[in-house]
Amino acid sequence: MSNTALRPRSTSEILDAAIQLYRERFTPLVVISAVATLPAILVGVVNAAIILPQVMSPTSFNPFVVVLMYPLAIIAYLWRYVVEGASVLLTAEAYEGRDLEPAVAMRRAFALGGGILGAVILKYLIVFGWLLLGFLAAGTVGVGLAFALSGGSRPTSSPTILGAAFLAVLLGFGFVFRPLIRYFGTTPAVVLEGRSDLNALRRSKELAHGSFGKIFGTMISVYFLYFIVYFASLALLTVVLPSKWMAQTLAGLLVVVVGPVVPVTVTLLYYDLRIRKEGLDLDLMATQLGDHRPVDGTADVPIA
Repeated sequence: MSNTALRPRSTSEILDAAIQLYRERFTPLVVISAVATLPAILVGVVNAAIILPQVMSPTSFNPFVVVLMYPLAIIAYLWRYVVEGASVLLTAEAYEGRDLEPAVAMRRAFALGGGILGAVILKYLIVFGWLLLGFLAAGTVGVGLAFALSGGSRPTSSPTILGAAFLAVLLGFGFVFRPLIRYFGTTPAVVLEGRSDLNALRRSKELAHGSFGKIFGTMISVYFLYFIVYFASLALLTVVLPSKWMAQTLAGLLVVVVGPVVPVTVTLLYYDLRIRKEGLDLDLMATQLGDHRPVDGTADVPIA
């Protein structure tokens, strides 16, 4: 994609551009996705093939193996976030009309790994805090709703309690959308602007301000497509294959192929907001053309 593609886009246009870019840079994006995802897939295979059978069979249960899997799983997922920074870098270069080798993109992402991890950890700590707040508010609402549905008396009907609990859980999870949308662009802010972890959070919040609906619609759409592919393939493979862990492994390998669509979409959404709010498209085209602007009528300096 060339710089002529740098323009404000609607949600559907962002998704269309993301799929187009994904197809154009399919091989390097899948290479990065494989490096990012395979450790998590391996942990999942070990969990399904070794850990779960031990849990189901107390006679062969080894608590050391179970405890060891938790830090390994955390490391695998943190690794994934760092390497996905390379997908953001490659997408940004492609969107501006340049090529970037996967190895170069990953080296640059690893160099910024501390900032990526710091931003991701802070982001999800905030998400967890909002989730707790949401459940606290939801529990209060749920109890009040259960009493209201019972006519002010102590609720004893199972449908009443379950209905109130269901609505409360929905409300609780609804609280997490705010920080997830507000901090959608933390990784692009780190890898494309060189921001530190806290500054990346502030930067994402700044870009997201006033664009809740656009970010929500775009992210819901791309994750819906992502999970539809994953769970549909998992359901089919579970029926066809003899063991569940084999089905999970093959479904995970499919994620390696389709997974890059998510960071590509996040990057294009980040660009879209910068174009709308800061005129980034004009700055990039001016830089590419070697445009200069007179300062004090005496000299020319490149437009930053």
